[in-house]
Amino acid sequence: MSSITVRFGSTGLAIWLGIGVLYHLITSDIPFAWSDPWLYVTMALWPFMLMGWIIVAFVIISIIWLVCTLYGEEVKKRQKARKVANLHRESEERRRRPTAPPKRP
Repeated sequence: MSSITVRFGSTGLAIWLGIGVLYHLITSDIPFAWSDPWLYVTMALWPFMLMGWIIVAFVIISIIWLVCTLYGEEVKKRQKARKVANLHRESEERRRRPTAPPKRP
């Protein structure tokens, strides 16, 4: 059985930390400073923080989808109830109308 091993070494570490700095610049509300301890936390843990944003977006989209689906079902129920009420009204009107006597030739 063969396996593929990818080793980035220092290049991979530089890319990881560079993306961490970019993530910190995009999401931080304080000015950039190398003395900020949160910069290093962000540089190390940015994939987990990014996954948190993805999860939040997924939850928001799921809630919006659920609300739209439930609203759509409610609209369908109301339309069906209106149709049934209209049919009932029409049948009542037909019963109330006097029937014409049959025409004799």
